[in-house]
Amino acid sequence: TKFKTKGLKVAGAKDWVKVSEGVYTRLIKLEVTGTEDGKLVLNATRSCDKEGGFGALSLIGEPVKE
Repeated sequence: TKFKTKGLKVAGAKDWVKVSEGVYTRLIKLEVTGTEDGKLVLNATRSCDKEGGFGALSLIGEPVKE
């Protein structure tokens, strides 16, 4: 699984854990670095021969002026 972020930084991650047949979870720790418009995004993409996937999480924070 590849993570792409905007205004966030992956600060750490646990190993994948199987919770049931075909269902896995993974805890990730994110650090907010911020953006000028306050929009924060985490995209996750999984490429696999059997089954891939894509997910996105969008958040709104305080704008950061640099």
